Amino acid sequence: MSKDRAAQIADKALFIVHGDSEVLKSRAVKAIVEQRLPEADREFGLVELHVREVDLEKITGSFASGSLFATQQVVMLRDLDDMAKTQQQSLVPALESIGPGITVIMTSSPAPRGRATDPNLSVPLVKLVKASGLVIDCNTPAYLDWKDELTPWVRVEVERHNKRFGDGALQLLIDTVGASCDRLANELEKLAIYVDKSPEITQDDVRVAASPAQDQDIFGLTDAIGSRDAAAALAALPALLPAHAKSGEGIRVLAMISRHLRLLWQTRHLLKHDVGLLSAKNCPEQIREQLPQQQNIFDAIRGKKPIARKFAQQAKTFTDGQLARAIVEVFNADMALKGQSEQKMDDRMLLETLVITLCRL
Repeated sequence: MSKDRAAQIADKALFIVHGDSEVLKSRAVKAIVEQRLPEADREFGLVELHVREVDLEKITGSFASGSLFATQQVVMLRDLDDMAKTQQQSLVPALESIGPGITVIMTSSPAPRGRATDPNLSVPLVKLVKASGLVIDCNTPAYLDWKDELTPWVRVEVERHNKRFGDGALQLLIDTVGASCDRLANELEKLAIYVDKSPEITQDDVRVAASPAQDQDIFGLTDAIGSRDAAAALAALPALLPAHAKSGEGIRVLAMISRHLRLLWQTRHLLKHDVGLLSAKNCPEQIREQLPQQQNIFDAIRGKKPIARKFAQQAKTFTDGQLARAIVEVFNADMALKGQSEQKMDDRMLLETLVITLCRL
């Protein structure tokens, strides 16, 4: 455990560990447990509860009951966001009165929409932990800020394996794997085994051993369609949908194409009304009310200028009429994929045909 982490948790009894990275959450929890409980005491001093499997009474009871065989006790509440927020709020009085020697760790996934600054938990509960404990953010650093945020993390991670990156290898790894701490940690472990005794991971090593993220492939496909680049879109499709894929497997790819076209339509609507894409706060209420709650362009952009610029550029490659026809084509493809059309093609051929149609409208 680092000295900084030990100093952070030394005098705290309440913790919320939240974010999209299971690797980072697992390490944060491990650091707290190691600081609180010697290994010999963990059999009796560590209580782990999965919120889906226990009721509120059992949870609050665990705060009050110590162990006869360990001087300290750590109570782990996993996936607390699976509990209704009204019930989470009911935990506050019990947490306010926990006795000495008891530490409570609560884990949570991120909020459904985008990357949340605060945990996706009851506001009174979060306020209590912020005031008397510690909230630990385990979100993956933003990909668009990778030079400032993600790159230092990856450099530290590769040092855990006593390795270093050769010229250009770090950027190539992020571009290949995507901006996920969990995927990056797993791929670095694999690369460390692959290079064996060599102290350096090179670009060639990354090209051979690192596995591309499917998310990168799907966004490559949708961006190619948005740019009306049929060749690039067709080149991206095989990684997402192999030839002779099983019937129905194309539906998930089609859903992302549909989402992208709807976001482009919203972008055109906003630009026609001279509304900026970076913040919903600056959007007139009557226009904001016309946008859908799900698959909303402001949620997709998240205030990031490069993403806003990309959508603005792609939206200009379509007219309103072309986007309307594109969405009709997607609907027809959806019916065909679900067997509700006279069109008889396998999923791959159907999507290849759709991609060409969308790029040639």
